Amino acid sequence: MHQRYKEPYPHFGQDVVIVGAGNTAAEAALEIWRNGGRVTLVHRGAELRPGIKYWLKPDIENRIAEGSIAARMNTVVTAFGPRGVEVRTPTGPEILPADAAYVLIGYRPDVELERRSGIEVDPQTLIPRHDPETCESNVPGLYVAGTLQAGRRTDLIFIENSRDHGPKIVAHLKERLAAVPVPA
Repeated sequence: MHQRYKEPYPHFGQDVVIVGAGNTAAEAALEIWRNGGRVTLVHRGAELRPGIKYWLKPDIENRIAEGSIAARMNTVVTAFGPRGVEVRTPTGPEILPADAAYVLIGYRPDVELERRSGIEVDPQTLIPRHDPETCESNVPGLYVAGTLQAGRRTDLIFIENSRDHGPKIVAHLKERLAAVPVPA
């Protein structure tokens, strides 16, 4: 079993089980399938997560519908064994053949690190207090960028729609540096 998916190429001709039904699981499943792997997606829910990127969702749904990528919905992993991944499906237990397995069930923000750093975090949403224009948190000089800004709603911010965070932070830092008097 693997915890971090890196690339599809080692899985050419292999059976790969991916546990999860969000963005990371869908992207990995599609990449591995497109590069010659046989993929089975396992998810405890009845359908893919609704927050999957709008351009990715039809692709993974179509691959599942046509049978290119197998899917076991309403299914729970019970064990990772030498013969494969053991699952409990609505129709009973099954062993899915697996040369590799990935558990890609999502990102969770490190809220304790934020709090230890002095950043105020909403207890319900886990969204850190920050200025959306500069990405600066309530702690002057400490910035939050990327998915971290979304708290629990990790389906709202991802690499494709947060590319402006770095330039915003740099612009804000340059503005601050320009205001610092230069000694004569």
